[in-house]
Amino acid sequence: MTETLFRQWFVEEAQDDWEEVKIADFVELNHANIDKNYPYPTIEYLDTGSLISGKIESFQSFSLNDAPSRAKRLVQHNDVLISTVRPDQKHYGIIKNSIENLVVSTGFCVLTCTKIDPHFIYLLLTNNEMTDYLHTIAEGSTSTYPSLKPSDIGSISFQLPPHNRLKEFSVFTQDSWKKIERNHIQIRTLETLRDTLLPKLMSGEVRVDYP
Repeated sequence: MTETLFRQWFVEEAQDDWEEVKIADFVELNHANIDKNYPYPTIEYLDTGSLISGKIESFQSFSLNDAPSRAKRLVQHNDVLISTVRPDQKHYGIIKNSIENLVVSTGFCVLTCTKIDPHFIYLLLTNNEMTDYLHTIAEGSTSTYPSLKPSDIGSISFQLPPHNRLKEFSVFTQDSWKKIERNHIQIRTLETLRDTLLPKLMSGEVRVDYP
């Protein structure tokens, strides 16, 4: 529903007199990384392969000393994550209610939305047309595999809608994302329960009594 409303209000009903601006004018890119003052001895790590089309599949737990070299980016509530590697694989999402020791891969570009609703930026950067565009840029990189630079994302231009329309959209999406997040939590809980109980059922350790 949010995708449909975004397309209607900001694509189909966009006005020629809306100002053309750049992503970097409204967000901070990769605003924080682990440094020597990082206070936690363990981390919960999110790599690019564990975030697909907005859904977090799992976290990995590490002591700070044993963490992968890519475990560097710090995130906060409502940060937008976009994988800079192979954008067509759709490793993107929004962080909600971040745990204090969450760290994400440097394979993500982290966008902290300082002057605009993060859901607007997320939907702007993750629609199919934009995904294809980002992948085209990535394929033109000099890297050994298709990849983006954070500046490639920051330089993307868009037409800035009126403040009242953005505010109205923000109110709608805040409520919708709460429902989406509740659904994701319920799904993860059920998946964990399945993964715990199924082996025990198969081995006979747990039995189901039928009436």
